[in-house]
Amino acid sequence: MLDDLDRSVAAFLSRLLPAGAVVGFDPPAALRAGEAPFLDAFLYDVREAQPPVSDGVLTRDKAGYATGWQPPVRRYRACYLLTAWTGTGSIRTNEHELLGSVLAGCAGVRAIPEPCLHGVLAQAGEPVLLACAAPDRAGDAAWLWPRLGICARTALDLTVVAPVVPPLATSLPPGVRSVEYGVRRGHDHDPARAAASRPPRPEQHITEE
Repeated sequence: MLDDLDRSVAAFLSRLLPAGAVVGFDPPAALRAGEAPFLDAFLYDVREAQPPVSDGVLTRDKAGYATGWQPPVRRYRACYLLTAWTGTGSIRTNEHELLGSVLAGCAGVRAIPEPCLHGVLAQAGEPVLLACAAPDRAGDAAWLWPRLGICARTALDLTVVAPVVPPLATSLPPGVRSVEYGVRRGHDHDPARAAASRPPRPEQHITEE
């Protein structure tokens, strides 16, 4: 799913960037300063967005018979650190221009457009929600700069909520296809045995005055 998510994000971001700009997914590195123009989308955090709202549903065929058990859709929040890299000109007029184009493009959409979706995300039939520079994000990317060995730079946080549809579970016990009803009298229909098995009646004593 993550590979399909990267491809979907790249297809969407490429729409927002000027011609010739490239989208990559490697960790940002100082050597990128010589590449122009380049937008790096580093996936640094993935976690479940919310627990499933149900246990799943039972699927049935046209005749009404059970065909499988569909577990609920799981949704995962993926956070990308977006950094722009250009080799010439001012940072303000180049790198900030790339990031500004992304910010403006994300402001007008709530989900990755369907034509940009790839693989299982295109087959899921579920929206892939996104938010750029959201007030609440899964993690803080500030700790990345010293670990990557480069100076902190302007960056955007792109949050994407991707659905994962579990496979259909088809191993089900055989269903009930018919029910037979009947009436049966006890004691093998033997009146003598039935009478013998009845509890004795209490004796009644009548006193004459």
